Amino acid sequence: VELIEFPAHNPWDFQEVYTLLHQFALSQSFNTDEEEYYIHITTGTHVGQICLFLLTEARYFPGVLIQTSPQNRIAKGVHHL
Repeated sequence: VELIEFPAHNPWDFQEVYTLLHQFALSQSFNTDEEEYYIHITTGTHVGQICLFLLTEARYFPGVLIQTSPQNRIAKGVHHL
């Protein structure tokens, strides 16, 4: 897992967030033959989540989208597959 800080001035500005993420994706040397990539879209603004979704679906991020959430207190003891 590699955490990367995202330097958006306004994380609710669609154009800014999309542009920054697109530039970031283009600057990466993804090695899909030897590595697997997971794009976690749970945290951040809705704008960031939408931009990550769009860029992943367009294969700028060559990975699989994942979304997680903490276990619901009411559902403790219930196992989800």
